[in-house]
Amino acid sequence: MASGGIPSRKQAVIFSRTCLILEDEEKQAELNQAIETLKSNHEFDLYYTSHSSPEESGALPEGLQLSFLRRGSELRGFIMNTSSRGEVVIICGAVDKDLHVASTTKSFLIAAGWVGLEPLVVKYGIPAPTPAKMTAILQIVANQTSWYYRCAFNDPVPTKVVSLCLANTYTVSDDEKAMAEAFQAILKDDNNNPVIKQALICHLMAAIAHDHDFRDVQNWAVAPSSSTNPPQSMEELKEHVRYMMNGRKPDAIFSRYKATSKSRFDGRDRRQSNDYCQKHFKSIHVSDKYRKKLKDRVVCVFDDYLTQGNTFEALRNLLVECQIKQIIFVSIGKFKTRYETKYKQRSFSINGDVYTEDYTAEFKSSVQHNVQFNADAQRSLQHLKELANYLR
Repeated sequence: MASGGIPSRKQAVIFSRTCLILEDEEKQAELNQAIETLKSNHEFDLYYTSHSSPEESGALPEGLQLSFLRRGSELRGFIMNTSSRGEVVIICGAVDKDLHVASTTKSFLIAAGWVGLEPLVVKYGIPAPTPAKMTAILQIVANQTSWYYRCAFNDPVPTKVVSLCLANTYTVSDDEKAMAEAFQAILKDDNNNPVIKQALICHLMAAIAHDHDFRDVQNWAVAPSSSTNPPQSMEELKEHVRYMMNGRKPDAIFSRYKATSKSRFDGRDRRQSNDYCQKHFKSIHVSDKYRKKLKDRVVCVFDDYLTQGNTFEALRNLLVECQIKQIIFVSIGKFKTRYETKYKQRSFSINGDVYTEDYTAEFKSSVQHNVQFNADAQRSLQHLKELANYLR
């Protein structure tokens, strides 16, 4: 697994020329000041792009001095070379061709709200209503370099388990508790709070941008809910990431064909037993649309929360049976127990056809793996309320 997910630090920010030329002098001055603020920060290298060279299209407004990249092969080559060095590329755009470049090169996209935005940029870009708010968002993105929780192991295939933030609502600050509860309202109750949802997407996309293992992902999935209905909020989140990471196939990989009990209502002893995964094996199969299409693929699975990993372990065993190459599991929140230091990998022997209900799973063995908790990423929740304010 590439670099073990070691976060990168440098950011290359590329502005579409459309975002840099304003008719209003006061707004232009505000933009120029924001650009100067970014230039004074050594974390950022600034560029702009256009189909035409400065000689052909005219110079930038007075006071703006940015390196030029011509749209097309020069721009794409620069982005790919920059990404290969471990730097994060952020595109600040307004038109759909900016979105196309961002998604096909797996770059972070900011929607420049101080100019007119085309519909898909509004849908998939992280909104920056003003230049000043853009600089604040960029700084937050630059700081979101780590996952809160991480575990990795290589047998039988390279596997990484990560969580975005702490989900516990006790022993945390009031702001952290409020944001965690807002996340839960979206993820569990499907409450539509667009600003908090945008903050969540921004936080997630920033973590993904800093972790280059995700550049290899080919298929994106969501862990099924306990009911037979897809988890709508997680599906929307996955689709946003899939689109921006140039994923091709939107169809669900897993199907819950029979409702099961919600894990949080099951007793702790039951959840800790090795056979607890059976509730998932007896109600989930891999979609027949993916028959013979997952072999040697890199798959990322999203879920709302990680507690003990039972859901993921069931899904991981099914994916191993499909002969995948590598797995990344991402949960938005991690419920941390006191003194937790290990992740329990459970291996099952599967017989039958995992693309149908006609298979069985028998527990074989378990292995404990060390985990890492990053207190800095936990504290990053304190900034999300501030981030939500910058997005509107």
